[in-house]
Amino acid sequence: ERVMKNINIMWNALSKNRLFDGNKELKEFVMTLTGTLIFGENSEITPLPARTTDQDLIKAMMEGGTAKIYHCNDSDKCLKVVADATVTITANKALKNQIRALLSSIQNKAVADEKLTDQEKGFISSTTIPVFKYLVDPQMLGVSNSLIYQLTDYIATTSCCSTFRNLSTGRAMISTGNYPTSTMDMIMKL
Repeated sequence: ERVMKNINIMWNALSKNRLFDGNKELKEFVMTLTGTLIFGENSEITPLPARTTDQDLIKAMMEGGTAKIYHCNDSDKCLKVVADATVTITANKALKNQIRALLSSIQNKAVADEKLTDQEKGFISSTTIPVFKYLVDPQMLGVSNSLIYQLTDYIATTSCCSTFRNLSTGRAMISTGNYPTSTMDMIMKL
């Protein structure tokens, strides 16, 4: 059986999701909600349980604010974690504003017929809401598309719930990591 070393399972999975590019704080918030397993240099395991019932954490992640989270002292692999670090996520780095900024950028690029970034493409493909259609169709008809911005809370909540559903079960992104069965069994118990 393969030996796991120097890996934070959830951090590794989140790092593969383009929505979290360049946003360490948001990855820490999600990792705190979902929990993780950290395998050290000698394969020692540090389990960090999920904190899905922490309302302060959810509010701060969605809108900005302060909460106690799992904080990475090394942002590359996140192998050194402080369990109860008080962290503030600014409103502009919170999920709702990140989505609002993505929507605005996607809309501007659609109007200018410019190529979308990988992060924008990843966002569009990660939601079940036909975001691109909602942005482009009003432009084609020459009507206001303010509805999409009014739906930002809904889109953020839906995206968040979808991401948590996938991450917390450990199936969506973790399953692509080719982890040993014993590791997957521990993840499912978090």
